Amino acid sequence: MIRINCPFCGERDHSEFAYGGDASVQYPALDAPAEEWHEAVFLRQNIRGKQAETWHHVSGCRMWLVVERDTLTHEIHSVRAAHDGYRRALDGSTETAAESGQ
Repeated sequence: MIRINCPFCGERDHSEFAYGGDASVQYPALDAPAEEWHEAVFLRQNIRGKQAETWHHVSGCRMWLVVERDTLTHEIHSVRAAHDGYRRALDGSTETAAESGQ
């Protein structure tokens, strides 16, 4: 059984979450050619080992998370909020993205 330590709700069973996909995928601009979208959506690496994934806490806080998980052992290495604003709030930072130069 996989247990995910949600930064908002605490440790929960993976059945409360929905897998969202590979968190490392960089999607093209909305007006990019169909070939770029085809590559981003359908041509993926099947990573063996540690990878970043998005998970949606559907039966809890409903937040999107980035979970770093080992695909061989299912060991969870880290969990963080997917959205920068929530990450800063959890870290106690009041600096905005514009102020940090992002």
